[in-house]
Amino acid sequence: MSSKSIICLLMVSVFLAASVSFAFAGEARCTIVKVSANGQRLSDVVSCDAFEMLVIQLFNNIQNPYDLKNGMKIMIPEKAFMVKVKGLSMADLKKEISEYRQRVPETMAKEVNESIYGAAAPAEEQTPKADKTVNGEGMNQLIEQEPQEFKKSFFPTRPTQ
Repeated sequence: MSSKSIICLLMVSVFLAASVSFAFAGEARCTIVKVSANGQRLSDVVSCDAFEMLVIQLFNNIQNPYDLKNGMKIMIPEKAFMVKVKGLSMADLKKEISEYRQRVPETMAKEVNESIYGAAAPAEEQTPKADKTVNGEGMNQLIEQEPQEFKKSFFPTRPTQ
């Protein structure tokens, strides 16, 4: 893809995401941007300086910013928050990000987390645990029998020569 088409896709997705984000406006306002192709970098999707990119990466818990999945949604905090955390140390930055993340509407955070980590399976579709499906017929034959002592066997730790 050429750089013009990437910029055009970015501008269209930011415009659409901005209109959607104001519908969910709560205490913390965020814009949701959707990744449009496999293997894109965070810098391809969001155009900002390196510190703001770090804030976005920490805010969304993105493990690998160099290989984003197609359809992944990324929350971008409002500009006022970016200005507020600009000169903070890493510990203070993480603290501010966690406080800001708690103020994000739950539906928005859930939607983004599902796009990053995948949707959780409903409770009905989860596989039953193995100990619930094992029948106990084999154990009934051991009731009222004398305990048996097993012969101890020793295994050498080094080969003998």
